[in-house]
Amino acid sequence: MTISQATVTGTGFSLSGLAIPTTLGPGQSGNFNVQFAPKAAGSVSGSVSISSNAPNSPATVALSGTGVAASYTISVNPSSLSFGSVNNGSSAAQGFTVTNTGNSNVAISGVTATGAGYSIVSGAGAVTLSPNQSASVSVQFAPSVAGTVGGSATILSNATGSNSSVALSGTGVAPSVQHSVALNWGPSTTSVAGYYVYRSQVKGSSYARITASPIGGVSYADASVQGGQTYYYVATSVDASGTESVYSNEVSAVIP
Repeated sequence: MTISQATVTGTGFSLSGLAIPTTLGPGQSGNFNVQFAPKAAGSVSGSVSISSNAPNSPATVALSGTGVAASYTISVNPSSLSFGSVNNGSSAAQGFTVTNTGNSNVAISGVTATGAGYSIVSGAGAVTLSPNQSASVSVQFAPSVAGTVGGSATILSNATGSNSSVALSGTGVAPSVQHSVALNWGPSTTSVAGYYVYRSQVKGSSYARITASPIGGVSYADASVQGGQTYYYVATSVDASGTESVYSNEVSAVIP
């Protein structure tokens, strides 16, 4: 059988595969590939027509597809962060997650913080999130004067209705008693460049890094804790290439 022509109809459909003309021997087969690349939302129909010297020529294949409008949406969780009371001159860090809830890639150009004493300590850089992908952001509150301070962390992106934001609240207080938590851990059994320390006020989750860079020793003193609070700590090791280990076992500290 000699195939003399292969055509495709329908907006967005294209055909590739066998070079035309081509001849197929008895029992031989060949493959065509149809691609659908819609240019607009809505249902589209079409067909592939194969002309040959076969008695039933042309053979046809019906095509159908639906173009879906691209959506660029993100969500944040949680939608607000409350840092509670933090001693002036100290700091507290909390995190939130940004998730792409649309069906197209979302380009995040940065995350900014407003409000006296608030800053983004990690996750502020540009990143592209594919659908269902998430990124973590850590916010720090470091008050310098007493009083309640409001603010927001804003995600700058190409998402519809941009920009999403997380409400921030905290209170700076004059320090009375200086508390500190002394942390110690066993050295890694492999060669490392240092260690990171993370802290949370939620058991088993929501850890925020409290060391800006890897520390060389196997101990750390956290002097930013507040009385009447419970803190949960984990540590990670970092090798020379910057690869970070999984979290260590969690330890807790209750501040009187």
